Amino acid sequence: MAVSSHRRLLSQPPPTLPPSSSPSLHRSLSSPCQTPPRLPFLDLLAGGLHSLVAQASFFLSSGALPTPIPGGSPLGAFQLSSFAILKPSSSSSSSSSCSYAALREVAAFLLDHRDFSGVPPTALVLFSPSNSPPWATASLQRYVPHSCDAADLGPSTFTVRSVHRIAILDVRLLNLDRHAGNILVQRGGELVPIDHGLCLPQRLEDPYFEWLHWPQSSVGLSQEEMEYVQRLDPFEDLEVLRRELPMLAEQSGRVLVVCTIFLKRAVAAGLTLADVGAMMTRDLSGQSELERVCRQAAAAVAVELHCEAEISGGSGGGGEEGGVVGCLVQRKPPKVPMKKGRKEEESGKGKVVGGRTKSVSSSCVLKVSQDGCISFKRMNEEEWQLFLEAFGELLPAAFERRRRNKQGRIVTSCSF
Repeated sequence: MAVSSHRRLLSQPPPTLPPSSSPSLHRSLSSPCQTPPRLPFLDLLAGGLHSLVAQASFFLSSGALPTPIPGGSPLGAFQLSSFAILKPSSSSSSSSSCSYAALREVAAFLLDHRDFSGVPPTALVLFSPSNSPPWATASLQRYVPHSCDAADLGPSTFTVRSVHRIAILDVRLLNLDRHAGNILVQRGGELVPIDHGLCLPQRLEDPYFEWLHWPQSSVGLSQEEMEYVQRLDPFEDLEVLRRELPMLAEQSGRVLVVCTIFLKRAVAAGLTLADVGAMMTRDLSGQSELERVCRQAAAAVAVELHCEAEISGGSGGGGEEGGVVGCLVQRKPPKVPMKKGRKEEESGKGKVVGGRTKSVSSSCVLKVSQDGCISFKRMNEEEWQLFLEAFGELLPAAFERRRRNKQGRIVTSCSF
């Protein structure tokens, strides 16, 4: 009996108070209800460094404020306490060249094998100040303690070793902006390279190497440095970029290959880094020796493929995808070079090589924009391989010209 009455009580709805007796519930005027602020969001995209990203994410989510760095990137640079530098590159929907800055920062770290040049550890992250769109790609770099930058001191205090290692990196990556302000100086004169957002351009452009006129760059390379350069594999490096940073333009990887081959062959020929930098920098004619060799190599490929030169008016204004001023366009069926002993027969539809018909597309062999910058974008894979072969064959003569010109300047200066 007691059990059934208990069940009836549980099944009944709870009693309600009459309206007159209901308590008056007022929201406190002293502590209004507020939506909690959205905290910054950080997520790893490439480059590894999980511990650094986790440390930065914890720092931002704790509500700590990053410190703006004067004179940073166009979208700002921020210091996270004393352990990292965050550089937003652009929104995820942006297509401007600025969007590649973070990718290039990470690429410089990935290509600095065995920490040879001392590029600080750098990761590519997705960043939002409020954990909501718009999202931005950013580089997150380990902060390096330093006393000043190279602009505050004269080069006489720097070690030859540090200057050489930064120069080797800059030549490989065709750094367009190696000024004294983005070289940190540590105790003892050791140098740390930072700010690589303008390396690995999509075209051969005119670089700026601050170290070019420092006396250390005219000193011959040490045995360790020569061995490091000779171990470099540009095609392996290209695969690293394709695997780790597939968003980076393919033509930037081709610039890396050309510049690394140029460095390796120059060092093997006994040239100094000052020689290499000078040959990559444009002279009063508006061209560098490297650009001249590239044009000669492209012309050799054009002859090999039965191409004709064509001048076409461009509509570009000097950007990375500016108008084409001069390109080599195929007009006839190509003649594909073959190894000795292989049979070549003519057919009405093209070349028959070893029983197979081979053809090359009608893309441009070489693209030159209105500002004189060379792009390898229009080369197909076969044209690219032929270009590299011709490029390598032309380098010894270019290096010999450099040696003769140096000797001529020395004789002329001594005569005074």
